[in-house]
Amino acid sequence: VLQAFFIMLSFVEPSFRDLLSASLANRGNIEVDSVLRFRGIHDSGGFNLSAILALAAVYGVYSVYSRANNATIWRFLSISVIALSITLVARTGVVVFLLGVGLLAIRWPLKSLIVGVAFSAFAALAILLFQYFFPERFEFFSTYVFDYAFEIFINYSKGQGLTSASTDDLKSMLFVPDLLNIIAGSGSFDDQSGGVARSDSGYLKTLLASGIVGFVLVYASYGWMFLKIWTGMRRFADAGYFVLVLLCLILVLEVKAPVFYQNDVSRLFILIFSSALLHRFYNRYASVNPSAHLA
Repeated sequence: VLQAFFIMLSFVEPSFRDLLSASLANRGNIEVDSVLRFRGIHDSGGFNLSAILALAAVYGVYSVYSRANNATIWRFLSISVIALSITLVARTGVVVFLLGVGLLAIRWPLKSLIVGVAFSAFAALAILLFQYFFPERFEFFSTYVFDYAFEIFINYSKGQGLTSASTDDLKSMLFVPDLLNIIAGSGSFDDQSGGVARSDSGYLKTLLASGIVGFVLVYASYGWMFLKIWTGMRRFADAGYFVLVLLCLILVLEVKAPVFYQNDVSRLFILIFSSALLHRFYNRYASVNPSAHLA
């Protein structure tokens, strides 16, 4: 929420954005003078940040669905702010957020209807307040940022299919390598190698870097880690389903970039895996030493 707030503030007040850009490290792949791709207090931005914001918003919706709490209004406001900030960062996050909410709706159809109406009301309220306090920035948002963030859906409504500049670029990077490159790879990861074109897709990067053997080892290891997370969390009500939703979202994100091991999403994944292992070891220790558990 704090990150989303800084992103929104950077959009409203360009001088604040300049201050953050001058204070934070830049990996070199973010155009800090662009009208989009805000990064808040993140050292980078774009796809990386939008994915994290989208997963945070999806978790916010999940927390409303799965548990009773006394801060539902604040949760709705927080989710609305995060969702709005995604549109200023990268449109990948918009797709991930909508896909994640859709997967949660399968599990909670009735709550989805109620929460959907409530979220729409809070989002509309946030937009109205934004329009009232920052009319000039809202005009720019409604005429440029909105069209950019939802380009894929706008094109679809015009009969052009689910296309955008980003999806067209991604399509060019999704290809079937030659048999030799499938078996042995090409040694490339971020650059062309041996005449083989580079790709942003995590699956293709892994395959081209190490061949089919490395591909299987990498994703089999992450599959094993997900099984450990699943067995560690499925005892908690509805937590197991959220793990499956998280897995589906990461698998989709991997089509765009290697999020399993080269993204902030991977850090989130490792954090969840470590927490699941810690919980498992604690239960084993407590079963051996009941007095320690009671203490």
